Amino acid sequence: MSYLTNPFRYVAGVDSWSTAYDNSILAGGTNPAWTAHNYAMKFVSGTWSNITALPANRQLLQGGGNHDDGIMIAGDSSGTSVLEDDVYGWNGSAWSALALISMGNMMLNGGGNTTDAIWFAGTYAYTDTCQTFNGTSWATKNSLVNGTRGAMGSGKSDGAWCMGGYTTGATRQTWNQQFDGTNWSLSVPVPTYEFYGYNSSSGLPTSALISPSGGATNCYMFDGSAFSQTGTTNYITTYRMVGGDNTNAIKNGGSDNGNALTTEYYDGNTWQTSGSMTISTFGCGEGGNTV
Repeated sequence: MSYLTNPFRYVAGVDSWSTAYDNSILAGGTNPAWTAHNYAMKFVSGTWSNITALPANRQLLQGGGNHDDGIMIAGDSSGTSVLEDDVYGWNGSAWSALALISMGNMMLNGGGNTTDAIWFAGTYAYTDTCQTFNGTSWATKNSLVNGTRGAMGSGKSDGAWCMGGYTTGATRQTWNQQFDGTNWSLSVPVPTYEFYGYNSSSGLPTSALISPSGGATNCYMFDGSAFSQTGTTNYITTYRMVGGDNTNAIKNGGSDNGNALTTEYYDGNTWQTSGSMTISTFGCGEGGNTV
């Protein structure tokens, strides 16, 4: 397996979990809202191109991995009311069905690839469920401290994070929940109630990058102990997708007509406009990482 070399992938001599600019994957999505589709694309060296469609129409699903080894978890198949439990893996040329998760789910979080993955939270009512994947089966882990849906979160089986989201009565939260591979615990609260979105986050517990929903261009990093604000993005896009981590990331798509095809690349310091998506969509599963 080989990757194109991105000069920003390694920052200050530290390995990045991200393959965002070099090797990302996207699948599913909705446009117009809320009609599920089976779109699938890869992002390589700043350019999007279509790949074989996802085997089923899915929106508000969770993605992880990259174009060589990607995973797409659950989602809704019709109108935000038909929750699915299926999982699909991508090996660089074809999709295959993987083991089902324990429940139909949408607006969930997680990440990883086809041999090491995690999902948690989600559904319209919200849940505190968490499961990890070892390439063969899903194992139920200890529950989140607080159940949530539509939160922001990412990670893999030995470390993940879940921030914000909604609970009963559409109440926004500022929870910052951290997973150490066994237990979930609360960390320093997030700095804004706008931590709500679909795949609008990426990274690991010590390299998290979050792009809040709504009409904001601000993004935040979390290093495991504190938040800091990154350079602002160039476009306002609600429900955008994010792949990578806080040293190397892409932000793309969204439900705003004027910027729905736009992709921006983050090099650890600034956001720069990159190649446009082939299809205008949001609520996709997205990955730009290697486990």
